[in-house]
Amino acid sequence: MKRKLPLSFILLICGLILFLPPKLTENNTADWAIQLDALNPFIKTKEVYARIPEKPLTSLRDPKHGIDYIYLADTFDQQGRKRNVQVKSYGRERLAPLGHYLKLKIKGQAVYAYEAVMFDQIPKPALQNLRVATK
Repeated sequence: MKRKLPLSFILLICGLILFLPPKLTENNTADWAIQLDALNPFIKTKEVYARIPEKPLTSLRDPKHGIDYIYLADTFDQQGRKRNVQVKSYGRERLAPLGHYLKLKIKGQAVYAYEAVMFDQIPKPALQNLRVATK
């Protein structure tokens, strides 16, 4: 005789799979965290700002781009909340010219795009935290 799983148990498991990962992946720069956030439909895309790290964390050989440099960046959103993300350079040694900051488009830990910006293009709460974090 087969036993059926109660509907409430199935809903509980589905809820855990969808809503728990953002808490598990926050500030986690592992590949699984990046992939999980990229796939989760409940995580919204947002913009964060970062000071360009001095040196890459590591580098990887990439047949398409040559060498990709991986940077670990402390980022801040428009309200000044901190998040650590991993940024890939896609063949460039520097993410942007010296003296610039980065504006990143992220979904959880997944970085979709970045561009160099000057400090006057950054919201004040984020800029204040960036200045404190780099002293």
